[in-house]
Amino acid sequence: MPSSYDLFCYGTLCFPEIMFSVIGRVPDSVEASLPGFICYELHGASYPAMIPDQQGSVNGLLYTGLGIRELGCIDKYEGKQYLREQVAIMYGEGKTQTAWGYLLAPGQYHRLKKQPWCRHKFAKNELDKYII
Repeated sequence: MPSSYDLFCYGTLCFPEIMFSVIGRVPDSVEASLPGFICYELHGASYPAMIPDQQGSVNGLLYTGLGIRELGCIDKYEGKQYLREQVAIMYGEGKTQTAWGYLLAPGQYHRLKKQPWCRHKFAKNELDKYII
């Protein structure tokens, strides 16, 4: 078992205030992207979901050095509608690596709005509701 884990985040956990409220700290991070996926709004939710899409690419953050207990806290935050899977992300000057990422469970695809999720709109209208 590895001593630490890396996690690609693309939605609410990109906000340090939310990450802190979930695991009690903000891990080191770098901007990253995930080719072959797309991020959409969900019906009845202010947070996004990511699904495979050959033409897409999702921007987010690569958090590094997470512990297994922290991943467990994030699993609980994400809930059963998401699956944590290994994904191949890109960062920096063409660097690639695998990291954990949360994908919408296929049984939840009916919730997709097919409208891209906007981080800025979330920050303006919803972020304060997520801060404990």
